[in-house]
Amino acid sequence: MYYVEKTIPIINGLEIEYLNYHTLTQVRIDYINKEIEVNIASAETLADLQQGLIRKINAYMFNYALIDRTKPIDFVALYLLTQIQGTVFENCDIRECEEIINDEI
Repeated sequence: MYYVEKTIPIINGLEIEYLNYHTLTQVRIDYINKEIEVNIASAETLADLQQGLIRKINAYMFNYALIDRTKPIDFVALYLLTQIQGTVFENCDIRECEEIINDEI
């Protein structure tokens, strides 16, 4: 699982909470129009993220120029999101960790 670690203020109803770990839960790619739509799950701790204890999910849509199809699509989509100037994810480092959500399946 790929994720970014950054404290981001997220509106939850009428309150703002600060969540630190963010990963993709869904990626949709439109190859003709060169658009990517992602759902990003945010959690307070890395352990929460790994266990699927998500506090908030937000959707983002953006355009891209090129996609490296030799790399995992979740990495590529997250990388492209971190390259967009002016977003909360701009210049974030992408990290990888073991996903433990499905260990019991």
